[in-house]
Amino acid sequence: MAASGDNSGAISAYDAISADTSLTQRFRDYGALMAVLILIDQGGTEEAYERLAPLVRPGNDWYYSANETLGLMYFTEARYQEAEEIFQRLAINPATPPDLKNRAREFMQMIENKKPAGSLLDNNDEEEPASE
Repeated sequence: MAASGDNSGAISAYDAISADTSLTQRFRDYGALMAVLILIDQGGTEEAYERLAPLVRPGNDWYYSANETLGLMYFTEARYQEAEEIFQRLAINPATPPDLKNRAREFMQMIENKKPAGSLLDNNDEEEPASE
């Protein structure tokens, strides 16, 4: 549905999966995560943040993917410190899937490249110019 441009229909379909108690929690949460991805694409970030909240908690089957999504949302909104915290957590967690860990490191590098000079995020120890 989303591929054909029917984003509302796709969100409704994923919401139906998310609400279907005959499915396992893992599949219901998958439906919720897919709906979030479509919402983000539509610019519905406030609703996406609300829907992500239960998925980013430790123990959720989609914890890593949901946190990557949250970090990406922060990154695209130039909320670099929040994004960096998430990607750092994913990068150092031994349980993070390898591909996701690599993407987290790539995002951390992109964040490093976007930090303005003198930013609170800038942790480079620059030397003071020598006085004459």
